[in-house]
This record gives sequence, structure tokens and C-alpha cells, in this order.
Amino acid sequence: MELLKKNFSAGLALAISLSAFLAPVSSAEEGYFVRFRSGKILSAELMPGESNLYLSIKNVNKYEPPSRVTSDVAYAALTVQLDPGRSLSLYDYSLKNDMEQVFPCIAIKENDGDFDASKWLYENSPQRNRLTMLFRVQLPAFNRPLNYILVFNLMKGKNDGTAIAFIKIENKPFTTPTKIPDCGIIGAEPSKVQELLGNVVKKPEPPVSQQPVAAPTTK
Repeated sequence: MELLKKNFSAGLALAISLSAFLAPVSSAEEGYFVRFRSGKILSAELMPGESNLYLSIKNVNKYEPPSRVTSDVAYAALTVQLDPGRSLSLYDYSLKNDMEQVFPCIAIKENDGDFDASKWLYENSPQRNRLTMLFRVQLPAFNRPLNYILVFNLMKGKNDGTAIAFIKIENKPFTTPTKIPDCGIIGAEPSKVQELLGNVVKKPEPPVSQQPVAAPTTK
């Protein structure tokens, strides 16, 4: 009986920890985003590979200690929309995997610009702006989900993480931030993602002076 109690307690603890791992994604009616301390996470993408032709980071400090991630390297990108009055620092957040390995943010970019490893603070940005945090991480084992916890560095150890399910992208760049709608794309089906991305920027109508004029009819 004592053994059964112990097994039940262990199983219950495991189930609770797994259910708590992933933050709830908003419903389709609300959008496809995850709330975090500073605003909304609109997309979460994972790009495998040590050297990637689709990734460029400027102003990297050559004196920065080398990354401890040397195998199964990947880059994780979180595109976010800040709440009004919020700022974002390079040192605010880290990602953590289920092995308790912590991966710091290495660069941030604003809208469709380049990732910049030297600019550490983004504030007073228009709310419509997109900020993308970049992390150098270790890929989960092939049979593990692509999940990480976003940790607020000033409150480590205080259960302040936001768990996120990433999608893997290969042989293409991260999604262009300004194409991501306010409703986000996290958890959306691929066909829905394409629909959402396509609906962000609509081709403007030409000026009236440039619109084709119907040929006059003759009787």
C-alpha cells in the first residue's frame, strides 16, 4: 500500500509539472499568441544549425565568452508586441529547457531590421512595433517536444516562467516580423498561418488618376 501511494504521488507530480509546462495559447477567436510579463508573444520559431545562411547578427562582441552550446545548436526567435509603457532589455529574459539549461538572449531586432548584439535596451517604441529576441539554444532530443520556458531574469526561481511551444523552420529565414498580425501565429495550422500572414499588408488601391478608365460605349 505504501508503495502504491508513493507511485501515485510521483505520477501526480509528473502530470502536474507537464500540464504546467505549456502556457495557454489564446483561442482562435482571441488570436494565436501567448501572454508574458511584457506583452504578447506573437511567434516562436526554432532554426537548427550552427552556421545559417538565413541569420545575420551585427555588432557581436569578439571578446564575449564563447557559447557553452556546442552540439545540436539551434537559434530560437521570439517575436513580441510590448504592452503600452513597457520596455525590453537584452538582459531581461532567458530560455530554459526541461534539463534546466539556461540560454541567454544574444540579440534583439526591431521590426525587419538586423539582429543587433550591442543595443541592449528598447523603450518608447510604438506599440505596433515588433521586437524579436534571439537565443542560441540546444535542440531537444529527437523524441522530445520543441518546448522551452521563457524566464524573467530578475525573478529566477520564483516560478515566473512562461512556457512556449516552438515550431521548427528549415531552409528559410524566420518569419518577417512586420508580416505577423497582432493576433499572432502561435499554434495556428500552417494554412491558417499563410492566411494570417497574407492578410497583414494589403496592396493599396492605385490613385484614382491611375485607375483604368472604362472605354466609352458607342451606339
